[in-house]
Amino acid sequence: MKQSKVLIIGSGVAGLTTAKAILEAGQGHHVTICSKETPNQNPETSANAYALWVPYKDDIDPRIEGWTDASLAAFQEISRESDSGVILRNNYNLQTQRHEPWYADKYSFFRHAVDGEVTDEYLDAWVLENVPVIDPPKYLLWLKVKLAMLGACFTQKEFKDFETMPTGYDVVINCTGGGAVDLVGDDQITPLHLQVVTVENNGFDRVVVDDVGPNSMVCIVPHGNYIKVGAVMSEGLDQPFVDDFATLDILERCSKVHPDFKVSARNVINVVCASRPNRDRPRVELDSLSDGRPLIHNYGHGSTGFITSHGVAATIVQEIAAL
Repeated sequence: MKQSKVLIIGSGVAGLTTAKAILEAGQGHHVTICSKETPNQNPETSANAYALWVPYKDDIDPRIEGWTDASLAAFQEISRESDSGVILRNNYNLQTQRHEPWYADKYSFFRHAVDGEVTDEYLDAWVLENVPVIDPPKYLLWLKVKLAMLGACFTQKEFKDFETMPTGYDVVINCTGGGAVDLVGDDQITPLHLQVVTVENNGFDRVVVDDVGPNSMVCIVPHGNYIKVGAVMSEGLDQPFVDDFATLDILERCSKVHPDFKVSARNVINVVCASRPNRDRPRVELDSLSDGRPLIHNYGHGSTGFITSHGVAATIVQEIAAL
């Protein structure tokens, strides 16, 4: 497509990453990011994400594995910038039996745990050495600064339907996440709510996850000066609320999964109940507005928003170039 004006709806990780990829592609497009949040605010879903890279694939949609690998390379490069909020840490996925994950032979940085790295409740851990962990507020700010330097515009507006899209844009990209329920009428999105606890950074320097063992679900993710721990999940609630007993349960379970990690209520900084728009598979596809202008959907990533963000953005750049 020739030089054009692009409107991106949504300022979460999907929208900002897509905007950056379009502007860095050097095709001369003008990009405006519009969302219901002000430029100084971050959408709840992206801001409260655990935001760590892990291997991911879907046999029905093979694009996802490619997006994941592309994002790994991008985050590895971004981690070189000290103000980006992206750092490389070891990630321990705890296991109650010893077996191989699907990616064991794919990534050279995979290994099994050695003696002393897991508690007696576990027989093994799948260890990913030096993989990206993203501090959401810091990283989203870094993206916005990059976008401002690249000439992107930011504006605040909430759209209720596509019929009211401004006519001054040649392409519209829908990165609204959970907002697609109303904007698109997508009934495949199910609200998933997570209670996420932020605690003081006590020097613990690795990610620990228990998805299958006696303390599941546990996720310990160290960021800059804080650590996110969790989680308690509930599906379909209209008004989720913070449960203090659930917080204590999270802290207790998290204190059991690694020999060097102990945390209690006195270490808590804050607790939030964050929403995550869950969908069986993401929607990344070319559509059109009623007036014929291209509409590209980029939403429904659930827990893989950060994991696939750069790969998806690259796909959308290719879509625009082919228009």
